[in-house]
Amino acid sequence: MISYINGEVVNVIVSEDMPIGMPEHVWENHDGSYTMKLNAVYNHETLQESFLHAVGHIAEDDFHKGQSADEIEAEAHGRQYAVVVNVR
Repeated sequence: MISYINGEVVNVIVSEDMPIGMPEHVWENHDGSYTMKLNAVYNHETLQESFLHAVGHIAEDDFHKGQSADEIEAEAHGRQYAVVVNVR
């Protein structure tokens, strides 16, 4: 599935081949788009939380901050987001 977050292209993959303990993983692609991989073994609520967590990394431009992953994650876990979905 392809989504757009703050004008950014995001490829969303729900996968069963991720390890337990890793509900999501997001990375920037060479073309400037992003890929978000969600772990299918988790329930709907956890997937929603994981999706929002990954969206936060994209929306806050965490990939270009120059901080360590630990610093970024500590900051990210204090964020709260709501999602507005436009269906046409």
